[in-house]
Amino acid sequence: MFCGNCGKPVNEGKTFCANCGSKLEFDKKPGIRNIVLALFLIIIAGGGFFFWKIMSNQKSDALIVTPSTLPQPDSHLSNAPTPAQIEDTNTTVPTPAQIEEQIRKIQKLQAVGAQ
Repeated sequence: MFCGNCGKPVNEGKTFCANCGSKLEFDKKPGIRNIVLALFLIIIAGGGFFFWKIMSNQKSDALIVTPSTLPQPDSHLSNAPTPAQIEDTNTTVPTPAQIEEQIRKIQKLQAVGAQ
């Protein structure tokens, strides 16, 4: 054993250092601290290993593409209009003057057809 103050060797049965006179403190169970530290490190390492294993399985499953993993079209969306169809329906509303002009054209065609 060595003195914690001056570093000189001391006998285990002594209470004070013969060199500097400081009180010597001996650990009653020096191994318990090391055992607790070792157990803590084992638990942390084991948890890290299981976390890595779980995460590596999730990543590898995500990379496998099979027909069952591909997104399936929803049946209610199969009749949905395409963007081109939506653009075709986005027409402007005619003004009253344009409507009256169309009515006059139709009446002229009907009059010509009636003769």
